[in-house]
Amino acid sequence: MRFTFLRRMLTLALCLLFPMSALADGVRFCVSADMDPVQYSEELQPLMKGISALMDTSEIQGTFITDGSSFDLLAELVIPDGEDALRTDLHLWGVDSHWGVDSSLLGHTSLMINHLALLEFGVKTYNHLGFPLQRACLLVPYAHTSAWDALRPSLSPLLPPENGERHIALAELQSLCTAIAELAETDRTIRCWIEAIGIESGADMMITEALWALPTALESLCPEGLTVLRSDDCLTWIGGDTTFLSLSTEERTTSLTLHLPGLGTVGASIRDDLTILTGTLTIESVILSADAAFSLPTSLPVTLPFFLTLNADGLLVGEQPVHIVLEGEAHGNTLTIRQMLPDLSRTMMTISAVLTPFEPDSLPSYTASDINGVNVLSSTGDSLHALMAQIKAPMLTGLFRLVATAPAETCQAVMDVLEDSGILGLLSDAMMGASNEY
Repeated sequence: MRFTFLRRMLTLALCLLFPMSALADGVRFCVSADMDPVQYSEELQPLMKGISALMDTSEIQGTFITDGSSFDLLAELVIPDGEDALRTDLHLWGVDSHWGVDSSLLGHTSLMINHLALLEFGVKTYNHLGFPLQRACLLVPYAHTSAWDALRPSLSPLLPPENGERHIALAELQSLCTAIAELAETDRTIRCWIEAIGIESGADMMITEALWALPTALESLCPEGLTVLRSDDCLTWIGGDTTFLSLSTEERTTSLTLHLPGLGTVGASIRDDLTILTGTLTIESVILSADAAFSLPTSLPVTLPFFLTLNADGLLVGEQPVHIVLEGEAHGNTLTIRQMLPDLSRTMMTISAVLTPFEPDSLPSYTASDINGVNVLSSTGDSLHALMAQIKAPMLTGLFRLVATAPAETCQAVMDVLEDSGILGLLSDAMMGASNEY
């Protein structure tokens, strides 16, 4: 299905964007791509042909600036149109919790996206329209860090700040697990995170039930309680003869092993060599089986080949397993990334990016309060209709120009996705002011 392709493209986007923010304070970029639609399933080929046609005739240009805590991205989709070119711009700026959005398609009406409400919005979109927007929302790092920040205080007995040894009795450990299970149902951030990762498969209910069952399971897993050992470079949880957690750092390598009998095992190793980040990850659980390996650049110029492989299967993934194989290298400032078939026999897509570092006149120093605009995730009823009335003319004008300029296959592919997802009907109703049921 088309949603399967969207899921894979969103995963691919995350893999590509992860190291880019650390490459330089300022980067000018020009990105083009080439796709071979034949390498995709027959069901997806009409959509792939439309995307491929657009890739063949367009490129994305812009700049990215960051001070490490806030960012400013200016990008343009450039499509040749006779002697001129159609340029559709996008401006993103902000901090991890709040983004500002501006575009010629919006008539340069500034929108504000509050990531505190992003996952909830994605889940509601899936519930009402069947469109898996929560997948895209999960690509935003804040979706995960905010859930961890909400959970971390409850885990403080297991994460001591000082070196030493502490024993946690079974009753105290059970009370801690019960508090976490209650938090997963009452804390909005944690609840929405669980729903977002599991709502399509029903795994969200399984996660919640497992949390509630944990206090009872502890009676057999560690009847004498848990011992927590902390040193300068290691954290360990031991119950009886079982090591549940081992987290250690040696030189530039961080290693993690998490073992929960009956639920699953997670293993990870990451090494930071200043210019390149290498690592492996394995997850084996009742709802997800995954493994990944990577060697990714973290600075410019890129001097070594790089790669990423990701395989995922299980209830969380859905009916179609995910297999992503990326490889790439750089020649000067030109970065080439290839998405390969899992057996490496064919290239599915090639992305070429010319990345030129530069020293910006000033670095962004935004705070959450600096991100102003229409809070689009909270717009309903009259406020949504007012927003649509404001952006209707520039959006329709911009979309008509895109339709007139883009290849016919691309227009048909976009219309198919919008119609199948229900987004086309939603936009039509909102723009016409027909109702506020959404």
